[in-house]
Amino acid sequence: MSTPASAQHALADFLARCDPASPAARDWYVERPQPFAPWMSQALSRVPTAKVLLVGQAGVGKSTELARLEDSLSAGFIIVRPPLDQILDLTLVGWHDILVLSALWPGRRRPDRPPLAGRSSAFSRLEGELIEGLSPRGAPPQTGVQAFRNVLKTVHERIESGRAQFWDRSVEVLREAARPKPIVLILDGLEKLSPQAMTRLFRDERRYILELPFRAVVTAPLGMSFLPYFGEVESDFLAVARLRALSHHPHEPGFQFLKELANRRGAAEVMSSLSLAQTINWSGGLPRQLLQLLAAAATQAMIDGLQNVERESLLRARRKVTERWQYQLEPGDYEALLKPDEERTTAERSRLLSLGALLEYDQPDGGLGLGVNPLVGALLEQRKPEKAVGPSP
Repeated sequence: MSTPASAQHALADFLARCDPASPAARDWYVERPQPFAPWMSQALSRVPTAKVLLVGQAGVGKSTELARLEDSLSAGFIIVRPPLDQILDLTLVGWHDILVLSALWPGRRRPDRPPLAGRSSAFSRLEGELIEGLSPRGAPPQTGVQAFRNVLKTVHERIESGRAQFWDRSVEVLREAARPKPIVLILDGLEKLSPQAMTRLFRDERRYILELPFRAVVTAPLGMSFLPYFGEVESDFLAVARLRALSHHPHEPGFQFLKELANRRGAAEVMSSLSLAQTINWSGGLPRQLLQLLAAAATQAMIDGLQNVERESLLRARRKVTERWQYQLEPGDYEALLKPDEERTTAERSRLLSLGALLEYDQPDGGLGLGVNPLVGALLEQRKPEKAVGPSP
């Protein structure tokens, strides 16, 4: 039997492995019942300028699958995956900004390698010209990525003033950076676009992504799929992949996937199978929500000085993870959640999905299903007695 000290160490190790913000290590990765990366890798390998659109709500596993795709393509391609949502201003961003940042990303200075290690002199010259175009005269020397980080609005305006030049030079830089391999751009983070920015990129400026002479995988907000112009967007991409919440009822493939995902991080060592099954049910089929619940439960167990994750730890963890919806959901959201889906407006559906209060999932027949997040469902149940009883006299 483990001692209290060793049990606390096991809980601490489990907590570290359940961090939703950390990419899944290779040993922890579990293949989805309907994996995205294998078929996407084959499609991109065969079409020289293939464009693929990936949609799915937050926490469904897009970034993990893109990391697997990156691994599968890395032998034959140069993968360029700039952190768009961390560097660009997504309220201003256009395809030209995205392309310029992508061109500057392979040559960024990093402490673990010399500047432009392995790059040709032509790449160095072209990148230098691109950086010069972004820099105000008299400023201290900076890399191109630093220019974006310094003054986003100014850099955006500078690119807008010379769109054609920046576009053509960025294409040259990327070709030189990849030589002799082909480029694949992974443009992740665009699922966080505001409705206005989404419309600008995917409706008003859609032709620019199609003009890119490279393979590209692009993420987009799930709410776009409910808008009238989505049909036009869909027709311009080689494929549109949708990642949805997994089935999470016992004996279904999604449940087994989520159980294995938790056990690879050590769940079996710190909690019972019954407790894990309950947590999977609360996850709603979202891998990130499952990890959040497990991390919160392990934290609570450690605070309480327990040797394992017990039921009280799980209940407190559920309340903790649910707190954010208590602040985010407005009275109209609760009313929309109680409606049959056919009575919800497009705006209501889009907002609830973006908040994670409503989940998109695959039905057994392959069709689309929408259901209330189990954690939000608990809030709805709490509100019913209040509404029925009314205020105290």
